[in-house]
Amino acid sequence: MEEKIRIAKIQDVKRILELFNSDPNLTGNEIYKKKDIAEYISNKNHKLFVFEVDKKIIGCLMIEVFYTAQHLRLSGIVVDNNYQGRGYGTKLMNYLEDIAKKMKMELIWGFSEVNNEKMFKLFKKKNYNRWKPFFYYSKAI
Repeated sequence: MEEKIRIAKIQDVKRILELFNSDPNLTGNEIYKKKDIAEYISNKNHKLFVFEVDKKIIGCLMIEVFYTAQHLRLSGIVVDNNYQGRGYGTKLMNYLEDIAKKMKMELIWGFSEVNNEKMFKLFKKKNYNRWKPFFYYSKAI
């Protein structure tokens, strides 16, 4: 089985959208659109990686880079339902931490849906500190 994590390309957008929009813990009341994913692929302050198993995209890692503050924000991480429970989420988090070290970042932080038990377990496994719950607000303009 060949595993590879690489930078996402425009031709990956359809599969990335399928993955992110299939998980209600990531989308809440909104869904990702093609332009959202394209932004993460083309903007230097965002990074989007795909995890391939035998050349099939089975997971994604989306981050935002704060160069001045030396922080990375985990914007999203998703693994195809058919591949969950096999350590791929942990491998994506390990990759994230490796990136942060190479970029000389001081902090990785992210948000999680309050009821997202899988993400809580992953954060705990990777020794992330848990902060207070919060509410996310948005308004379409």
